Parts: sequence; structure tokens; C-alpha cells
Amino acid sequence: MKESFIDKAKADLKVIGRTANFATHFTKYKLEIQAKKQEKERVLKQIGQSVFDLYKEHATFSGEAVLEAVGDNFALYKQLEDDIEAIEEQIVQAKSDLKGAPSDPSADADKD
Repeated sequence: MKESFIDKAKADLKVIGRTANFATHFTKYKLEIQAKKQEKERVLKQIGQSVFDLYKEHATFSGEAVLEAVGDNFALYKQLEDDIEAIEEQIVQAKSDLKGAPSDPSADADKD
């Protein structure tokens, strides 16, 4: 049976809608990743400043003193890395959903 013009147009609109939805989510994910990376950079600077301040105050210090001074920042940095990884997995999932294939979380999210 021949597919009508209307049916074909509806099918094309569904594909366009799915693609636009993916593009919206992809952009959102990339912006989130960029914000997390900027936050990581800020945290690294804060760690460096804290270590420098500790050195300036004591001239020498132990590793324990450093860990105490910057432990929260280390934890925040690790959380930001985990958040970025989770967002990259969402991108992989969104790409799979767009293609209609099952997702492969081990795939690289930055192949674009």
C-alpha cells in the first residue's frame, strides 16, 4: 500500500521532533559539563590558595595539615568529576535513544 503524503509528513515531523529534542538536551548537557568544569577550575584554585596560605602561615607543614585544610575541596572536586561523568553518560543514552538502539555507557560521549 502506498504511503500517503500526510503519513510521510507525520513520520518526518516525528523524526524532526526527536532530533530537535535531542539537540535541546545535548546543548543543556554540554552547558552543564562546561559549568562543572569551570567549578572544578575554581576549586583547584581554592586548593592551591589554601595550601599557599598554610605554607605562608607556617613555613612548613605536614601532609595531614594540608588534607585538613583542603579536604572539603578535594571531596567537592571528586563530586564534580563524578557529575561530569554522569552527564556524559546521559549524552550517550540520549544519542542511543535518538538512534533507537540500546545505550552503551562505555562509549565515549565526546566523539562529536
